Amino acid sequence: MGRTVGLGTAMEDKNKTTKQLIKEAESLRRQLAELKALDSERKRVEEALRESEERYRMLVEQTYDFVVETSLDGRFLQFSPDYQEVLGYEPDELLGRSIFEHIHLDDVSTVIADFEDEVSTVIADFEKGREKFSSSPAFVYRYRHKSGEWRWFETTGRPFLTATGEMRGIIVSRDITERKRAEGALQEEAAISSTLVRVGREMIASLDTPTILHHLCQLTAGELECECSHTLLWQPDKDAYMPVAGWGETAEQWEALRVLQIPREAFGEILAHLEGEEVVEVPPAGQDLLPPALAKQLGMTASLYLVLRRGEAIIGIQTAGHRGRPESFTLRQRRIAQGIAQIASMALENARLFEQAESANRLKSDFLATMSHELRTPLNIIMGYNELLLDEGYGSLTAEQTDILKRMERSARALRELIDATLDVGRLETGRLPLDLKKIVIAELIEELQGETRDLQERSGLAFTWRVAPALPPLYTDPTKLKVVLKNLVGNAVKFTEEGSVTVHVRARGPGVEIAVADTDTGIAPEALPVIFEPFGQGEKLLTRRHSGVGLGLYVVRRMLELLGGTITVASTVGQGSTFRVWIPLAVADGSRARRAVRTPSR
Repeated sequence: MGRTVGLGTAMEDKNKTTKQLIKEAESLRRQLAELKALDSERKRVEEALRESEERYRMLVEQTYDFVVETSLDGRFLQFSPDYQEVLGYEPDELLGRSIFEHIHLDDVSTVIADFEDEVSTVIADFEKGREKFSSSPAFVYRYRHKSGEWRWFETTGRPFLTATGEMRGIIVSRDITERKRAEGALQEEAAISSTLVRVGREMIASLDTPTILHHLCQLTAGELECECSHTLLWQPDKDAYMPVAGWGETAEQWEALRVLQIPREAFGEILAHLEGEEVVEVPPAGQDLLPPALAKQLGMTASLYLVLRRGEAIIGIQTAGHRGRPESFTLRQRRIAQGIAQIASMALENARLFEQAESANRLKSDFLATMSHELRTPLNIIMGYNELLLDEGYGSLTAEQTDILKRMERSARALRELIDATLDVGRLETGRLPLDLKKIVIAELIEELQGETRDLQERSGLAFTWRVAPALPPLYTDPTKLKVVLKNLVGNAVKFTEEGSVTVHVRARGPGVEIAVADTDTGIAPEALPVIFEPFGQGEKLLTRRHSGVGLGLYVVRRMLELLGGTITVASTVGQGSTFRVWIPLAVADGSRARRAVRTPSR
């Protein structure tokens, strides 16, 4: 029995051992399966990492940017292969050195300060437990190529932690040199355009040739940053170029310079170049066109020649010169010089055309004045004899003879009025019509006008109304010229009004007095309104008009009002009539001659 008990105990121990072995085996199988799974994941991760690293390598090597790894104290640790291609340095020339070493002196302090600010921010974030780091803003700076050339870069960076917990930075840079050059070129174009606009504004401010030449020399020297400038114009009667304006000389130097006569041959190759170009430079002394003694006196060391043209013909040469410094003119200065030459050529041509027009206008005015004066003398004699005949100084007249003489008198008066108007135009055009300013009472002047036009009123058969507002302020003006203005307007109203009325109304308006002359004529066509104040403009076609005169009355009115500082407007409705409104200031101001008297006509 004892043996049986011992055997049972042994069997139980054996079963326990077997179960334990089975559990251990199952645990081993599970561990092996887990290891296989982990190995498989490891291989997958390693493959993914390899592929990622390969893609990163290809991206870095093929991109236009280059990548640099740095320490937090700003030393090169490694960089992408194209760094050498972009900047020319070998790896061993940069590794371990400061990334700021080759940055331009004007940029390095700003870049270092920004870099240090970013590092401080990153460290502070890390100490606060922030695991994500944002990229830094872009820095723009110049970096020296190994060849010595300065190139522009735009750089941004981002920190990262290595496996050992060390913090480093990844910096991605892009070469933006070409972009900067393009931006610089645009800025240069804008600066040149702005300069030439300023020059053009100065040059066209006057149509007086001496003033233009003075501005030309001053602007050329100023904009080209040189010490002197001269204008030499071709003088056909001298068969030479002669200095006519200059800037930068003393009075004595200019007196010595202005008497020069430089023949065409003396310019040699310069003229040949100027035939096809706008600007020619003659660097350093010895090649200047001035006589050696004078060139030495002026201290010319380099010259720039600008061509002045009229069409294709060269009419002059503008010079710009350095003194005491031999450097050449820059490309920017040459381009500005080219623009100045073109602007000056146009300004001088405009001045020449204006002076020709002024000369022709003066000749016309002188001719009109002379002819009018010559016509007036015999006409006055004719009118005198006609008056003697009407007074029966040479015997009694029949009714028919009296009627003929009266018609002759009316025609002669009309002719004298035309001659007087022409004389007034001549005086106005040549500036020989001075003002005789007096203090007047407008009501008294209107009363005189009413009396002096009484015969005209009676002959016209029209109803005349004269209205003068009470208590009008006195005027300080030329009463004779104001009366001529009003007589012309009243006579014009009578001429163009066959029946109806003429009204003269005087009232205060603003700092002056308004005098309106209204009629009930057939009105003025809208297309004729802009021209009725021009000389010889009547608003009627020559072959169809029904009224005499050559259209000088309203022109004289406008010009005299310019002298008096006044204005005139007209409102007209076809079939109803016209109203001319004259405004005269209380006092004629200085410089009123330059004012424009006619405002835009209204209807």
